[in-house]
Amino acid sequence: MLSRNELKLLVVFKIASVRAFDLLIPHLVNTLQRASFNAPW
Repeated sequence: MLSRNELKLLVVFKIASVRAFDLLIPHLVNTLQRASFNAPW
């Protein structure tokens, strides 16, 4: 069983990773679109 502090850390980590994911996805999409847009074919 996890202690209260460990549980809090887990929740914070989960929120942080979800946040990072939400920020990362549009960035990746933009990069991919730019790459395909600049592609020679």
